[in-house]
Amino acid sequence: MTKVKVASYKTVIANSVSQLKAAIDNGVVSVTIEADQLVFQQYTSGIMDSTKCGIKLDHAVAAVGYGTDAASG
Repeated sequence: MTKVKVASYKTVIANSVSQLKAAIDNGVVSVTIEADQLVFQQYTSGIMDSTKCGIKLDHAVAAVGYGTDAASG
């Protein structure tokens, strides 16, 4: 098993899209979601863009990108 040491971290202001994008530009970002919502349970692919995500956070996931790729949509 490879060990990884976290050298530093920064907090992103809640609900700040611009700060989240800036953080993702620097690397993987840990975010939390309410995964028991139907919108997540029926997710199949693409970008999640819904106001029905919930606020009772119960899962941590990695945000690795944003936007769409012009070649694949």
